[in-house]
Amino acid sequence: MHTAWFITLLLPYVADLCSADLSPQANCTSCLPNPIATTYPNNVTGTINATTSVILVPLSYAQSLLPSRFANSILTNAYTRFNISPTLYPLVVESVIDHDIRFNNFPVLSDFSSFRTTFPFIDLLGDGYSTFRYTGFIYLPPSNPIAINGSQGYGYTVLPGYFDPPDAPYKFTRNGRARRFSVFE
Repeated sequence: MHTAWFITLLLPYVADLCSADLSPQANCTSCLPNPIATTYPNNVTGTINATTSVILVPLSYAQSLLPSRFANSILTNAYTRFNISPTLYPLVVESVIDHDIRFNNFPVLSDFSSFRTTFPFIDLLGDGYSTFRYTGFIYLPPSNPIAINGSQGYGYTVLPGYFDPPDAPYKFTRNGRARRFSVFE
């Protein structure tokens, strides 16, 4: 269900997002080096750059993307107070690049990028009041098993994603407009 068509259908809503390169990177020239690698040498550390956007999508569309157990658990009253129509839903999307991942001050893996979705205002307790967020999906390049295993360890459902353009995160076109990106399986 959550395959390439997810991004294809989402693109009309994210057409003006600034794109981050979402494929494995050899060198992120716009990323700063890992500032805490030497401070915490016994931990895995790195630098994360992300673009986060809230996109209003039809509520029925958001419900179709959620696992069935959460589809009817969206608390529309939690966000309609912000003058958002109850027929719309504030879907959160992120394009992210993890840079300079280190352990014992040695690089552990190449830079990698992802595309993530977050579904806020989910009523996990069933009390009609308490809101949580569902962060179950992440697109990652299938060529990065360490990132895939790490994301699965955090509870994400990892979907294979191939990204275009293949490089240059956070770069703009010559006329200064943000680049668009495509994700496909």
